[in-house]
Order: sequence, then structure tokens, then C-alpha cells
Amino acid sequence: YGILLARLDRLPDTARLALKVASVMGRSFSLTLLQHVRLLEAHRAELAESLRLALLRDFVRIEASAEPGGDTGTESGTEAGIEAGDGTGDGLHLSIVAQSQSHSDRYYFRHNLIRDVVYNTLLDTQQRDLHEQVALALADVQPRATEELAHHYYRSDTTREPVRERAIFYLGAAARTAQSDYANETALTFFRRALELTEDADLLCRTVAVLHILGRREEEADTLQRLDAFPKPGDEGREAEALAWEKARLW
Repeated sequence: YGILLARLDRLPDTARLALKVASVMGRSFSLTLLQHVRLLEAHRAELAESLRLALLRDFVRIEASAEPGGDTGTESGTEAGIEAGDGTGDGLHLSIVAQSQSHSDRYYFRHNLIRDVVYNTLLDTQQRDLHEQVALALADVQPRATEELAHHYYRSDTTREPVRERAIFYLGAAARTAQSDYANETALTFFRRALELTEDADLLCRTVAVLHILGRREEEADTLQRLDAFPKPGDEGREAEALAWEKARLW
């Protein structure tokens, strides 16, 4: 951990900042998305060179073009690699850097530990702010990346109403997509995160449906109890909530 921090501190400011923003994106990230993050706008012209330096210093690698069996960065010998020096005299690394122009703009952290160490250099408030900035950039670059948008808005400052509304929207959309793909555990995770931020009859009844499919009867009963707080069929007003309550009771 200390060795990684020391190596990170030896990077130029822009390269270090780029890696911190990239760590918010996850294990894998793209140069294109980095260029659209507000914090890095002033450094846009330097980002490609910064990533080449991070590649040379063995923080990141170029992501193979989605070929089956390609290197995922989980090879053995990680600890030895982490403890190595900057590698500026490594001919193999220089060869990789020289090829970088012909590859896609996707990179990944050489190991999850590297990503985690870089991410944990950020204060909680910085993490939340950067997750929001990444979400805004992602909405411009990949507006259909629903799961990623849900993740980043959920990790943002959801005490702010506009952020919370976006988080609920994308969490619900990601959950419904997973539900339609029969990825019920994933759908349940997204529904539960959305319900941390709001009490919504439709979200509750969809959660009941997923729990029923998964056979989690006790949790299903608990969720139906929460749904009881909403108007029952026949109550005045809020017809949508009443319909959602009725649908959930039919499962």
C-alpha cells in the first residue's frame, strides 16, 4: 500500500489526477470518457500523454479489443509487479507504449488493488462529487449505459434533490432491464438501492415480483407490508399507487 502511494506521488499532477478520476470509473475506463469529465477539461490535451506515462509506470494497461481469452489483468505475480520500480527501462513496456496509438482508447488498472489504493486517496466528498461528474460525462458519451449511470448517481450526493431523482430514475431503469433479462439478483440489488432513496409503490411491487421468483418468502412478506402503507383499491386518488398495490397482491 505504501509503495503504491509513493509511486503515485511521483507521477506528474495531471497523470495523478487522471488516475484518480479513472479510479472512480472502475477497473476499466476510457480516454474518451475522461476527456468529458468537468474536472479534467482544462487538461484535455494532456490526458493521452498522461495515460501513456501511467502505462509506462505500470499503473494501467491497454484493454484488448474484447477478444475472447484476452488478458484481463488478473495474471499471477501481481505482488512482484506492484513492488517493481517505475519500469522506465523496460523494453517490453516501451513496446506497449509505442503501440498505444493503434489501440482503442480503453484502459484498465493493472490490478484491483491499484485501483482501490488510488480511489481511497479521495475523500468521501470528493468521491461523491467525482461520481456525479462521471455520471454527467457518461450521459453525454454513452446515454444508454443505464447500469453504469445508476451506479454513479447512486454513489453521488443523493441528499441533493436533482441527483437523487436521477439516481432513482436510472436505478429503476437498470432494475427493469435486468428483470426483463431474468437477471433477478441484479434487478433486486437495483430495486433495493432505489428504495433506499424513495418509497414508491411501483418499485415495491416489482421488488415483490422478483423476491417471489427467487423464493424469498419472508422478504416478500416484509415488502408487501411496506406496500400496505399505500392506498388500497377503492381509496380516493392516487390511482397509480392503488393499481401497483393490486398488482403486487396478485403475485
